[in-house]
Amino acid sequence: MKYVTKRIVILTIILAALIGFYNPVKLNAASKQEGKVVKVAFAESPGLCEINEDGTRSGVIYDWLIEISKYTGWEYEFIDGDATELMDLMKAGQIDLMGGMYYFPALEENYGYPTYSIGYSNSLLLKRKADDSIQSFDMSTLKGKNIAVLKKAVKKVEQLEYFLSYHTVTCELKYYDDSDQMCEALNNKEVDLVLGGDSLLTEENAVVAQLGGEPFYLVVRQGMTELLQELDDAITNIYMANPNYATEVHSFYFPDYYDTVFYLTDEELEFVQNSPLVRVALLKDRYPLNYIRKDEMRGVCKDVFEVISKQTGLNFEYVYADNYQGLFDLVSSGEADVIGCFLDAEKIAQSKNMMLTKSYLSLDEVILKNKKVTYPSDELTLALVEGRDIPADIMPAKVKYYKNFSDCIDSIEQGAADIVFIPTAFVEDLFYRNYYTQVTIVSSNTAKTPISVAIPRQTEVQLYAIINKAINCIPHGEIETIVSKNLLSMEETQMTLKAIIYSNPLTVIIVCVVFFFLVALMILLYGRFEMKNSLIKVQLQKEIESSQAKSEFLSQMSHEIRTPMNAIIGLTQIALRSKDTPKAIVNQLTEIQTSSQFLLSLVNDILDISKIENSKMKINPVPFRPRVLMEQAESMMRIQAEKHNIDVIFECDLVHEYFIGDVLRIKQVIINLLSNAVKFTNAHGRIVLRLSEVSQKDSESELLFSVKDNGIGIAKNDLELIFQSFEQVSGINRLGQGTGLGLAISSNLVRLMGGKLSVESALGQGSEFFFKLWLPQSKPVEEKANNYDDRKPHIEGIRVLLAEDNELNAEIVTCMLEDEGVIVEHAADGQAAVDLFAKNPPGYYNLILMDIQMPVKSGLAATMEIRQMDRADGKTIPVIAMTANTFKEDKEKAMEAGMNGFIPKPFRMEQLYEIVESDFHEK
Repeated sequence: MKYVTKRIVILTIILAALIGFYNPVKLNAASKQEGKVVKVAFAESPGLCEINEDGTRSGVIYDWLIEISKYTGWEYEFIDGDATELMDLMKAGQIDLMGGMYYFPALEENYGYPTYSIGYSNSLLLKRKADDSIQSFDMSTLKGKNIAVLKKAVKKVEQLEYFLSYHTVTCELKYYDDSDQMCEALNNKEVDLVLGGDSLLTEENAVVAQLGGEPFYLVVRQGMTELLQELDDAITNIYMANPNYATEVHSFYFPDYYDTVFYLTDEELEFVQNSPLVRVALLKDRYPLNYIRKDEMRGVCKDVFEVISKQTGLNFEYVYADNYQGLFDLVSSGEADVIGCFLDAEKIAQSKNMMLTKSYLSLDEVILKNKKVTYPSDELTLALVEGRDIPADIMPAKVKYYKNFSDCIDSIEQGAADIVFIPTAFVEDLFYRNYYTQVTIVSSNTAKTPISVAIPRQTEVQLYAIINKAINCIPHGEIETIVSKNLLSMEETQMTLKAIIYSNPLTVIIVCVVFFFLVALMILLYGRFEMKNSLIKVQLQKEIESSQAKSEFLSQMSHEIRTPMNAIIGLTQIALRSKDTPKAIVNQLTEIQTSSQFLLSLVNDILDISKIENSKMKINPVPFRPRVLMEQAESMMRIQAEKHNIDVIFECDLVHEYFIGDVLRIKQVIINLLSNAVKFTNAHGRIVLRLSEVSQKDSESELLFSVKDNGIGIAKNDLELIFQSFEQVSGINRLGQGTGLGLAISSNLVRLMGGKLSVESALGQGSEFFFKLWLPQSKPVEEKANNYDDRKPHIEGIRVLLAEDNELNAEIVTCMLEDEGVIVEHAADGQAAVDLFAKNPPGYYNLILMDIQMPVKSGLAATMEIRQMDRADGKTIPVIAMTANTFKEDKEKAMEAGMNGFIPKPFRMEQLYEIVESDFHEK
């Protein structure tokens, strides 16, 4: 009792320094199943189950097994062998788990299938790469061919038969018992094609057609109900944490797309043989597309056409235009046959009666503006190159057209126009050859400039087909090599006298008057240019330093706040577990716990807004039921609302039930809006949560999400202010406090999902926040509830080395662990931890809990020194990072130093028990 009283006094002192940050946040965690040994069949298959030269294992199925073990605590005993032999062993009860199994109703007699598959096996029709008689674009070339198929691949064969029937092609199917026999038959030319998956794709083979995918599963031996349930729960949790996990694992081991084999038809070969020179219109001196270096024309465009020439046999001759519109003029006058550097999208090509090939390059764009104007604004004049289209995300009041990009920037410099969007690769060259005192960079544009070949529609179609086919067959790596070769530095660009005179007409007068003044002026201009260039570099450097300073500040802020919060939350949990704590104190401790969780939510809000501002926030769409999401949100907020005698009503009007969207972010926005509604609605008020399907188009629906209250309302002049970061409307009675980030985060999340968060409000009458999202409709998906195990941790008797320089934090962790029978030895810094470990015999410690930031020697340095010790347990003992630094890079540094796990401060008691138990048992 005396020990608990002492900790309560310390906790009270800490709270006095941090009082004022309050709001409840619920945290839930699923506890890991007790470890067990599972016997797993491991039939070697490329990409699925692989045994590397060093004896380690890899592959899609192996990665899934490792991820599943994190949720189940399983240990694996792998049994290697042939797939057929392993299936027999599984039927005999000697194997528990096997991966890569397709679903057939008849197999359910022998295997237990989980709810979700772990991936898809692509059905590929493969040929020998050297066989030119079969072409992927002409299915008629399959007629009369022999195709090797697996006897047991019933569904794949059905897909193939439907595919052949659809293309009215007749082929002979030859059945084999295994994949090795099929591959041998293809190599020996006994068959023309094989029907298989990614695992059969080699350098000698080429994909003729992709027929679709077939899901495969991890299955358990029939009758192992408990093992199947654990497997099912683990797969469900994996998908809940990362809906794209299966796709990411598959992409790591198998290609996302398949290289195309270049081939010309007889008609196309005849066209090439009879074709004279093909004249290509290119922009003159437009770095890096086309430019002159050492009296030689170079550039990305010319290099790409040289590749096309090697592939097709076509011969090209280049004609050059001074500006973009000149490209179209050359084609219209018959001086050129094609445009080699078309800079816009398909709709612009169609408006000019031209056919557009696939783009062979995309350039990022940047927005430049006159320093005296404000961007964005409704009264801007856009400078646009003749022949180009207005970008979708820019809505100017007026458009002025110019011959080239240089004229556009000059118009900005002179104030004739306000903004211009231009490919970033062009800016470097233009800024180097000219100096601009009134032009500044605003930001990068989200759009990109595609570079394509444009061919007049009246041209023979064979020319379009040949060039488009050649561009599609250029390997992506070759395009990257061409671009890298041509992205020269500014120092290689020679500043000419003509460029200087063009940038300042006064120079011409000075040249005519006296040579001395010309030289002086040139020196002055060059100096001003260098100064301007230096200022731009300084500005860019300041932006970089500002971003770095912000990240460092957030990291430091997170650490400094989380460290005392760890003490608050930890001592509160310890005190609440004590049976001697009076009930009145328990109630007060519960309020402290709630308030500390709110403080943590404030820190998380600040980190969220930082991610949004740095474009690191990603949207992850998954199938879900909006009705269920809204019901959950209403249920979560109902208790809080009832405390203030506020009624919460949920109204739903949906035609469809299942959609695809980011369920976590939508729920975050709805919870935030409901929380604000409760804060600003007086007792006996009313909140209406509404979900409706307002319109439909094809397989998409527009859903309306709305939260309406009859609370105090918002003044008209404050309506836009509330969506800004760190802004709060003053002068109103608030039922809760915050950072002023909630609505800013919500507004940005809705924007990232393609909608806009809006508000309608009047003082004294209430507010309605609403947004609309276009979401694809989805097929029904099975929904399973989470089951959490509340069992007692099995960690009694283990010995833990705790490295923690903060005495209070060390006392908290020690108390938590000793309550469960753990033996704890404390080191006050990293060096002390290394000394204690080295002093005791191998196996003395079962686990190390290591703080990161400590005096004398950091936790990272201490861990690396322990890992390098010449003793067996130095390399195997689990080392768990325990730190208030929670950024991704902090976790990566911990793993690189040799640590096995990561506990962010502040942590819950159960979280500490779970990580200690799991790492101890894994060892």
